[in-house]
Formats: sequence, C-alpha cells, structure tokens
Amino acid sequence: MAPVDGLFFRGQFWFGSAEHSNRFRNIRANPAVSGAVTRGLETFLVIVHGRAVETDPGGPEAGGFAEYPRAVYDFDWDAAHPRVAVGADRGE
Repeated sequence: MAPVDGLFFRGQFWFGSAEHSNRFRNIRANPAVSGAVTRGLETFLVIVHGRAVETDPGGPEAGGFAEYPRAVYDFDWDAAHPRVAVGADRGE
C-alpha cells in the first residue's frame, strides 16, 4: 500500500503509475484493488473496492480521459512527461 495521485472521471477512479513499476506488476498479477480518496483531516473520504483495468488513457476506450489531467493540473503536462500521454490506470 502506498499513496498515489488519482482522478475521478466520468464515474470512475483513475490511478497512475510507471509502466514497469512494482505497483503495475502487482496489479497485473492480481487486479483486485482498494482505494481511498481523502480531502482534509475529517471532511471527505471515499473508499472503493474493485478490479483494476489497464487502459491506454489516449485510446478510444478511455472516453476522452487524456485531456482531463491537462485541464485539472496547473502545469504543462506535455513538457513534464513528453513520452507519456497520461499515465493512468482505471479502477472499476
């Protein structure tokens, strides 16, 4: 278990990691996942359990997700990550 950045997009939580990370290796071996999203100390908490689905964030099955992080984050995503469209996994 370790913290990751995630986004809620069109009814799904998207979490990312490097393609060859231990996290991705573990998820590929066992896609059962749990996630917790918090804001503040005691103001907001969502806990989800499900199955991770590896998705190309720029592909047609992503439903336009690739543009969402660019709108949410206040930095030049493409300059910071020139070889990666958007590194994300989708939890269902």
